[in-house]
Amino acid sequence: MCVEDSEVLALHLDTAQSTADIPKMLYYFEKIRMSSIVKVAGYGRIGMHIWKLAGGKEQQVRDRNCKAESDERKRIRTGRGGASKEASPDPLRWVLSYDVFEEVSRSLLSLFPGC
Repeated sequence: MCVEDSEVLALHLDTAQSTADIPKMLYYFEKIRMSSIVKVAGYGRIGMHIWKLAGGKEQQVRDRNCKAESDERKRIRTGRGGASKEASPDPLRWVLSYDVFEEVSRSLLSLFPGC
């Protein structure tokens, strides 16, 4: 996320016409990045719990669920049935398919129509 954030910040600051525009650009930077940051941090909190289980019943349930999810993803990827991709959202797919340039373009166009 830090690479994406730095790119978004650089593109916003590059658009500033003067130092007086910097607070406004920082505001817009925060506005467009906050939803992604919150989403990724949420996945991190879930992962922190899932992967730090002590041995026992809860860990066994986690392992069975992870195996079932892995098998389901494999079936979807190979076209061998199973639920559709839409029915089985993949957080990693969302993170890796994020296009920082597309998001910045939309943001800057909303700030400066006709640019």
